[in-house]
Amino acid sequence: MKFETLKTTVLIILVITSLLLTFGLWNYQPNEDLQVTTNTNYLNEVDLGGKEETKRSIIKPSSIIFHSEGQYYGFSNPLEQDLLFQDMQEWVLSDFIREDQKGAFENDNQVEVIFPNEIPVSVIQSLFVLKENEQLPDWSFRRAYITFNQSYSSLNIYFPSVDGTEQVKFTINNASMYTQLWNFVQTKQELVSFIKYGPNNQPIYIPEDSIEMTIRSLAIETIPPPKLLEALFPNQSLISSNVGEAYFTDGQRGMQVLQNGLGIEYINPVHSNKRNRNPLELIDLSILDVNDHKGWTDDFRLENIDLTENLIQYRMHYDGYPVYHRLGLTRIEQQWRDNERFQYIRPLFKLNNLLGSDNIKLKSGEDVINALLNEGNYDLSYVTDLALGYRLNYLDRASYSVILYPAWFIKYRDEWQAMRFTDVEEMERGGE
Repeated sequence: MKFETLKTTVLIILVITSLLLTFGLWNYQPNEDLQVTTNTNYLNEVDLGGKEETKRSIIKPSSIIFHSEGQYYGFSNPLEQDLLFQDMQEWVLSDFIREDQKGAFENDNQVEVIFPNEIPVSVIQSLFVLKENEQLPDWSFRRAYITFNQSYSSLNIYFPSVDGTEQVKFTINNASMYTQLWNFVQTKQELVSFIKYGPNNQPIYIPEDSIEMTIRSLAIETIPPPKLLEALFPNQSLISSNVGEAYFTDGQRGMQVLQNGLGIEYINPVHSNKRNRNPLELIDLSILDVNDHKGWTDDFRLENIDLTENLIQYRMHYDGYPVYHRLGLTRIEQQWRDNERFQYIRPLFKLNNLLGSDNIKLKSGEDVINALLNEGNYDLSYVTDLALGYRLNYLDRASYSVILYPAWFIKYRDEWQAMRFTDVEEMERGGE
C-alpha cells in the first residue's frame, strides 16, 4: 500500500470514529433538550493570502514546440513560453470546423502546443476568444497544432481528440501573430534545439543541450492551520482538536496537519456518492472552491485530472518550472463527491523572498535520453513524460526557508519523480 493511501485510510478511520462518538453523545441526550442547529450553507470569508484564478489563467501548456524542416525548437526559458501563450490567448478564433482526423500532423513548418493533461475541448472558449458561440464536442484533447496559410498570412489551429478520431479546426486572421510565429520557425531566434523521444502520436520533447538553471534559497510564509478550519468547517463551535493541534474534527469532517505544519489533508467521508463528473465540472468546482478562500498562494497550474476518482491536481511552479516534493507539498489536490469536497490536500506555506542563489548546469537532453535507453533504471513502456523542474527541500520548521534544486524529472507509472542516473549521488535526487 502506498504511503499516501495509508495516510488517507488512517484519516478516514479517525473521522468515522469521531462521527460515531458524536452520534452516541447525541443519542444520550433527553429528547426535550435535543435541539440540533446546523447551518451547512454558512462559511466565514477566509483569505489565505493568495489570489483568485480562472480557467484562462491556470491552464497553461507544458511545452510549445516549433517544427522546422524536420528539426524541433523551443524556449530555454519557460517564462518566454508563458508570454507567447498569453499572446495566443488574445487570438480571435473563427471559421469553426468539426471533422475527422486526417492522420498525424507532420507539416515541415508548424507549432505544437502540448498541455500536461487531457482537457475538454469546451475549455477552448475560456482559453481563447471565439468569434462565434460554437457548439463544441464533449471529447478531450492534449495537443494543438498551428499551421501557416502563406497565401493569406493567416493561421489554422487544430485540436485533435485524444482517441485520434476527430478534430476541430479554427482560423486566426491575425497578420502580426502570423509574422511572429513564422519568424520563430524560420530564424529560431530566442529558441534552442530540442530532441524528440517516444511514439509519434505522443512524442516527448526536451532541450538537446545542457540547460543552466539556478539553485534558489527562498523564505517562506506559513499559513496558520486555524485559517483553513474557517474555510472547511461550517460550524466552528463543533470543532475539537487533539493535543498539539495536529488533528481537527467536527464529528463529520476531519483535517490533519502534516509535515510539521507545512501541509494539510482534509476529508469528509460522509458523502459517498461517487458519480463520475466530466472534466469541465471538476475544473470549475475546484477553481471556485479554492478561490473562496484565496487559496492560490503561489503559481499553481492544472496538472492532472482522474475522472475515475473525481480527482484534480494543480502543481506549484516557480519561474515557469514545475516544483516537486517527495511527500506532495507542492500540489493542491481535491476529490469530489456530489457537490462536496471529499478530500483536499494542500501546502500551508507560500514562497517568499529570495535569500540566495547559485547557478548549475544540468545534463543535456541527449544524455538524459541515452541514460533512459541504456542504464536500465526504467521500463520504457511506463515512461510518459520528461521535464526540467525544481525539487523542494526544507531544513526544518524553524528555518522558515526552502531550497529549490534544479533536476530532471520523469513521469513514470503516472507519477512524477526525480530521474535516477547511475553517475549521480543519491543526495542530488528527489521528487515525488
